[in-house]
Amino acid sequence: MIDTASIPNGLTIPMQTPFAISASANDADGDAISYNWEQYDLGSTTTLAQGDIGNGPIFRSFNATVNGTRVFPKIDTVLGAGFVPGETWPRTTRDLDFRLTVRDNHGVPGTPQFGASSSADTVIHVTSAAGPFVVTAPTAGTTWTALTSQNVAWNVANTTAAPVSCANVDVLYSSDGGYTFPTVLAGAIPNSGTTTLTVPNLLPSTTARVEVRCSNNIFFNVSPGNFTLANDHIFGDGFEVTDRIFADGFGP
Repeated sequence: MIDTASIPNGLTIPMQTPFAISASANDADGDAISYNWEQYDLGSTTTLAQGDIGNGPIFRSFNATVNGTRVFPKIDTVLGAGFVPGETWPRTTRDLDFRLTVRDNHGVPGTPQFGASSSADTVIHVTSAAGPFVVTAPTAGTTWTALTSQNVAWNVANTTAAPVSCANVDVLYSSDGGYTFPTVLAGAIPNSGTTTLTVPNLLPSTTARVEVRCSNNIFFNVSPGNFTLANDHIFGDGFEVTDRIFADGFGP
């Protein structure tokens, strides 16, 4: 059964900005669930070169996954890790209609006991009066050091105004090049275009990224290119390490 309350509906997002839609479902038999988000706008026939003409589909279908969240466009495109054919940015004021299909993957294909599916629809509005929402700092090649103050900057791009009305954003951290963002650096801060934060005591990474996400919406963007997070002072267990004195008090 799909938890329809978990599906975003009727939100307005800025143009040329990535977004993610999510849902959750459960199965009474405990079967493995797969999710498939698809755009189903049946507009005029277009070519990829034409891009968004305002009423047609701009996101292709992919195979179902065990993850209830889909990023639009594909995360590799967002991160600049490779363009995924068959998708383009929304650039017009328009509606994007999506259908979620959930399957319980029960039983054996071709038999009467083979599984069931259910679906739910949602609509996301796009406005060309806002966007693109872009993270501008930290830039690629920057180095952050744990426990220091650092700046994060982004283009607000009119997203605080109606109809987007994004007053606050969250800032998240990734150590794997932007594929996952498990660490919140700042939550529900003003969508002002800049913030200064203290870098947590995290493990070093040469593939760090920062994400700025609207706190009450589904759009976001990621800093441009990998940067380095250095941790020269303290490990996560609180022991200080220097190049002069070991923890037992004896020098090298």
